[in-house]
Amino acid sequence: MKALIVDDEEHVVEAVRLLVPWSELGISEVFAASSVPEAQALIRTHRPEIAILDVMIGNDTGIHLAQFITDEAPATKIISISGHSDFDCVRGMFVYGCIDYLLKPIEEDKIITALQKAVSAVQNEEENSRLNGVEASKVKEISRQHQQMLLSELLQHGNISPIYAELCQSDATLAKAQYCMVLVCDLFFWPVQDTAFSDRLNVAAKKISHQLEEWNCGVLLYHTQTMGQIVILLYSEFSDAQRMIVQILEELSVSHGLYVGCSGCNPFPDALTQSYAEAQQAFLSAGPSHGRTLLVRYSAETPRVKVKTSIELENQMLSALLIGDNAAISNAVHHWIQFASGERPMTLGLLKDLWFYFDKLYHRWVEYLYNRYTSFSPVSPLNGPFPLSLTNDAWCNIKESLTAFFCSVLEHIHQEIYTVRKSGDLMYEIADYLELNYKEPFDQCRYSDLFHINKDYLSRKFKETFGSGMVAYLTNIRIKHAKELLVSSDMQVQEIAIAVGFQDEGYFTKQFKKIVSMTPAAYRIWRLQSNDQKAGPKES
Repeated sequence: MKALIVDDEEHVVEAVRLLVPWSELGISEVFAASSVPEAQALIRTHRPEIAILDVMIGNDTGIHLAQFITDEAPATKIISISGHSDFDCVRGMFVYGCIDYLLKPIEEDKIITALQKAVSAVQNEEENSRLNGVEASKVKEISRQHQQMLLSELLQHGNISPIYAELCQSDATLAKAQYCMVLVCDLFFWPVQDTAFSDRLNVAAKKISHQLEEWNCGVLLYHTQTMGQIVILLYSEFSDAQRMIVQILEELSVSHGLYVGCSGCNPFPDALTQSYAEAQQAFLSAGPSHGRTLLVRYSAETPRVKVKTSIELENQMLSALLIGDNAAISNAVHHWIQFASGERPMTLGLLKDLWFYFDKLYHRWVEYLYNRYTSFSPVSPLNGPFPLSLTNDAWCNIKESLTAFFCSVLEHIHQEIYTVRKSGDLMYEIADYLELNYKEPFDQCRYSDLFHINKDYLSRKFKETFGSGMVAYLTNIRIKHAKELLVSSDMQVQEIAIAVGFQDEGYFTKQFKKIVSMTPAAYRIWRLQSNDQKAGPKES
């Protein structure tokens, strides 16, 4: 038996070599590669039964190599390793048949256990192959994988004549097909990282694939262009095939409350991409209104609506995060979710949009905080498996569950900040808070309470840090935003004064002229007439 280790870090390869008692496991040859092309060449030449792949290999990913192994050496058992928990990569590795996943630094007992599992799987397959005649099944599998690759291209790009012609040559039934339906299930919500569930999913997929093949009415594939999807193409026996698919998948979805989107019946192959889009839209429209109905059919009356955005509410979440007040965090997240989702009923599409929009906010805030606190490096819980239950009962409180999870993420960030913060960093947090809440009336006592710091010390330390008092610092922030509004809007000067936090137009004009060296009205005229901003007045 042969094994291949693929990692661009030489010390990791050497560590794996030394940790494993290869001969005791029945492995006589161990090859190593530091790049994907080198690994591909070794796989073609030596056909190793086991491959240990790093999730990141130089500038490439283990997913691409796993896909290559699936196409070129489907019997090879894959074990993936990674120095960080990147769930998108992990999900992709499982989709391509990864049987185990290990984090660096690699522990001896875990790598040995994973290899024992792989060796056992290889031995079982060899025995089955001996009994059932493996050569014929290999030829059939290669043909099936090639068909799936061609169908994936059609799903993505439409009726490309050479691809369709090649498909027709490989499958006479498909060549006669006039209509098609597409079914889609997004694995984002499925616990594919759970070995037991993943095994059950693979069994279900094989059952469906075998039945479709036996009836000669369709094909199941993992859509390689969009990781994490199960796609089923039907080109005949539509009703019977749907019932069969639902019956098999219902056993998987009992504890998860998941759905399958189904397109309308459309011309094949001309409307294949349309069918694929319809199936995706049907899946994303699924929600509690569908009850226990697993198959969700496409309806043009339920278009997908994107998340609504509000910079003000996003800033409120960041403000609450900086303060570290759990009640304020909960309130801010609650109001953001209510606004972002609006009055619309919760669906899988809306839930996924909320999740990824919050993930974008998370990374934006973490990047900002990392630049402020160099030792700040939290591990995002958003990269892990989807944590919320989607059973029928759980759907009723899904917004509350999502709020609670997002709150826990923000509370975790604040705790990380508190852990790495130096004494002077608190002033920058307060400055950030002023920047985010410049519209609020100035209240130094409130800031003192919020950040648990003595009022007099706050005043003295802030001026020492920034060279100006808090009032002057806040005034400069307000004037900066006022200048933006004077140029970008047709608001009156009095309206702008109130919008940026001044209650008195006269005082606003006085402060504006002091800082900008001209009145707000004059500044607006100058900016609108001049394209050369460098010729503007010198600000004090």
